[in-house]
Amino acid sequence: MQKLLKYIPILLILIGLPLFSWYYLNKGTMMRRDAMKSLVIKSKVSNFQILTDDDSTFTNQGLVDKRWFVLWLPQNADRENMLGTCAKIYDLAKDDFQPHFFSIIGFTTGENANSISELFSKKLNRKYWKNAFIEDEHFSKFGREIFGIPESLISKSIVVLIDDKAQVRNYYNIEDPVVFKQLVREYPVFLSLKQ
Repeated sequence: MQKLLKYIPILLILIGLPLFSWYYLNKGTMMRRDAMKSLVIKSKVSNFQILTDDDSTFTNQGLVDKRWFVLWLPQNADRENMLGTCAKIYDLAKDDFQPHFFSIIGFTTGENANSISELFSKKLNRKYWKNAFIEDEHFSKFGREIFGIPESLISKSIVVLIDDKAQVRNYYNIEDPVVFKQLVREYPVFLSLKQ
């Protein structure tokens, strides 16, 4: 019995530790494989030109050679909450990658775009984060025609991941906590995709 007790720690090291490691590595591999399935090309971004809040013109060519996290906020969205949530994702990724964020915000006639811009400017690194504002009457059409946003998501706060060839990789309804968790899991995989 004494001899058997001596060999238990050795057996744990030789058998238990590799099994434990294999289990967690396999889970990570499966998670990455699922993310890759989700990040297949959905559509190509169409030609567009839009004025940003810093009075510069941004076009679809500005999307090329960079990976973009496009925040789509309709007029009825909880802007401050959604911006704060996405700013946290930006902060997590900025040290390892240089993420580029583009916010497209819907607003109604009479609403002050400057006050919305000030809200966004407080939390942003202006070098890698651009904002554009579109009147609510043109907002849905722009989303459908330019980014291919599905009708079921057009009126929701979403994130569109766009690769370095200006191709849409996925849409995420960030109002849904389950889908938001999926975005958090898949965003690092998206950033590390090979060109």
